[in-house]
Amino acid sequence: MPCGRVERIDVGSQFKVAVGRRNLIPLVPALALIGLTFIADKLPAPQAAASTGPTVTQHTPQAVDALRRKMADRKKEATEKRTQGRRRSIQEDRRGHEGPGRQGQLDHKQALVKLNDLAKQLDRASPETRR
Repeated sequence: MPCGRVERIDVGSQFKVAVGRRNLIPLVPALALIGLTFIADKLPAPQAAASTGPTVTQHTPQAVDALRRKMADRKKEATEKRTQGRRRSIQEDRRGHEGPGRQGQLDHKQALVKLNDLAKQLDRASPETRR
């Protein structure tokens, strides 16, 4: 058995890669899109849509003002409801203290708890409603 050196085979010379027109076919759509973008930039924009009516920028300030008015009204209503609720709770507390004899009066601990609850409610209130 002959033990010899293995010769090196030159694969590149046996199988040549040929670049032809068929290899360029996938590039055609990409080149067409690039060409269309340059052509589309040169076309004038349609002017008919601008003259149909007021633009969005003219409507925006009116809408913003209307929304601001609505928000201000809702804020007033909310503060009025809060103050009415507080007034009712204060009146209820007074009624509890004004009862005849000991029946309407709260004992000392219950009064302190009630006062602490009222203080917490005031702390949670926004600075605008405190006056």
